[in-house]
Amino acid sequence: MNVRVWLLCRLISCAVAVVAVSGCGKGRPRTLLGRDVGYKIDTSRSTVTWVTWDAGNGRREWPVAGADAKSFQPMTLRLPNGRQDFGRDKTHVYYGAKRIDGADPNSFRNFGDRNYRDDESVFLWVNYEITQIPESDPETFEVLNVVWSKDAKRVFFENRGFTPRDMASFELLEGLWARDRIAIYYGNREIPQAHRDTFEVLVPGRSFGIDQDHVFWQGRLVDGADPKTFVGTSLNEGHDHKTNFYFILKDERNYGPEFRDKEQLEIIRRPVEEARAGEKP
Repeated sequence: MNVRVWLLCRLISCAVAVVAVSGCGKGRPRTLLGRDVGYKIDTSRSTVTWVTWDAGNGRREWPVAGADAKSFQPMTLRLPNGRQDFGRDKTHVYYGAKRIDGADPNSFRNFGDRNYRDDESVFLWVNYEITQIPESDPETFEVLNVVWSKDAKRVFFENRGFTPRDMASFELLEGLWARDRIAIYYGNREIPQAHRDTFEVLVPGRSFGIDQDHVFWQGRLVDGADPKTFVGTSLNEGHDHKTNFYFILKDERNYGPEFRDKEQLEIIRRPVEEARAGEKP
């Protein structure tokens, strides 16, 4: 056989193996690379199982706790990566083996790239979790960028909502900073020490902001830093004319919207000359 023809046949067979889907009927998982993955529904035992496979762990099975096998069915909704990992029964919606709290199985659907909605609320996919955005209105909901959104009454940073001082003038700045005509915000937190009219975000190092009297890092006041000479050199380091500041969040392993308020900040201060001569802490 001609080598080109042989290679073409191999490529076609591999492509078919990757995208092949079999067992699409109720209770039978789909097939990926010859391996069953997805939901396995056993009505005789009243169980639903989420089946996964990857090269590192092989085949794994996860019980879908509380799922009603008789009414359970896979859904055709998609994740941002294109995968279809959703199911529903008569009362709940599931993402893999996890139940999506608050989701209505009769109206839950895709709503943009990373959002979902039902008739009452909006949901967000972040850090491989899908969570409800409390008090969100799907009829007026608008995505502003990858972390910011709003509806008619509230602004949302990831899945955490707040009401700014003046909704009509609310606008995004660089990084995770925002403002309205009254106040400055970092994420979902108002920064009460910040002077709105003189505030600016430092670029590069969009984690930093300054006003006429203060320096801020990710919304936190940096005591002793001089705003007149301060320069941000990276996302977590900067200096004024005397002192170099290096910022460490102690709970970075818990990064995610539900952990942001629990992060503990450590600031390492060194003379500028010493920092320039040596390495980072």
